[in-house]
Amino acid sequence: MEDAKYEEVRLEAGEEVTAVTTAHVADLSKNQQKELKKFFKWDSLVMTGTVINIMASGFILGRVPAFMWVVHIIKMVIYLPSRFFRFREWKGQLYLLEFCYFVSYYSVVGIILAYLNTHKHLSKVFEDVLCVYWKTCFALANGTVGWAVFLFRSSIVFHDPDQLTTTFIHLSPPLMFWTLRWGGGLGRAEIEDWWPGMFELCPGEILQEQDPCIYKLWCDSCPASLWEMGAVPFLYYLLGWALPYYLIMFVLLPGYIERHGMETLFKYTYFDGNGDPKDSLMTRKLPRSLWPIGHMGQHGLLTLVSGFCSWFMWHSFWLHTAFIVSLILYATFNGATYTFEIFSMRYADQVLKRHTEILQN
Repeated sequence: MEDAKYEEVRLEAGEEVTAVTTAHVADLSKNQQKELKKFFKWDSLVMTGTVINIMASGFILGRVPAFMWVVHIIKMVIYLPSRFFRFREWKGQLYLLEFCYFVSYYSVVGIILAYLNTHKHLSKVFEDVLCVYWKTCFALANGTVGWAVFLFRSSIVFHDPDQLTTTFIHLSPPLMFWTLRWGGGLGRAEIEDWWPGMFELCPGEILQEQDPCIYKLWCDSCPASLWEMGAVPFLYYLLGWALPYYLIMFVLLPGYIERHGMETLFKYTYFDGNGDPKDSLMTRKLPRSLWPIGHMGQHGLLTLVSGFCSWFMWHSFWLHTAFIVSLILYATFNGATYTFEIFSMRYADQVLKRHTEILQN
């Protein structure tokens, strides 16, 4: 959704200069076309970096999956600060407080705690709590965040850093936890060999019993209950994100957000560009004062239901793998659709509208 909003802003910027020039690429001289191509270099660099990124990620995922969590952190350090500064241009930085981002933040917290537990030898109680934490992160990553690929039509668009960042936020956590749970198809021993004791998913787990699970449709080794995969993640959602988010966005700072014209997912979802309510089930059935609660309730219901669905993935390498493959294929197809049906139709003309000085050459 944030990409859709960002696209609206870019289109509005193009529309502002439409009155200045109605020229099209076909109308340009050779010298003007040469000047226009100079503005394509950044996109060429982004696309080159994306291809290298995908090749490197694919190699790590298939050959050394134990390092996928390192890749996840590196990409967070690159993508999220970049997104913050780009979104700040149209006052959309509050999007980085949305739940899907927080799941990535949670995963980094878990990695830090796991490192401390391994090197500082914390208490046995802490180790048990950490096992529950990993299951919770698994459920959130392969629940709400993973299914958001379908809900928000995440797209792998090779030249577009914003589309790529959104896809990273929704796809990278499921991939990381797929490698931690199954060793990337090589077995849990692969993770333990590289990071001894750091990523224990079950207290006293026996790797010799878990590794054969990748050859079975269903695995009862290192089991998880529906409570652990559904109810506990929902409590994390409620206490760790929903309540603080609600207080910040709808109780403490709504006036500040309105005065500074800041954009939010809530505003984008329920109001059009003129500030009028959009026609939706929520706006029709609930009084306006309850829209924030309804908005948070939708998030909570998705978290609860998708968390229960992740229980099946926790116990089946093949179901989990099929889910991951479907996410990648869907995002790839969306990216191809965007590139050929939308991008190819308007990109050059939009660049020309934003850089009218080309017409002076």
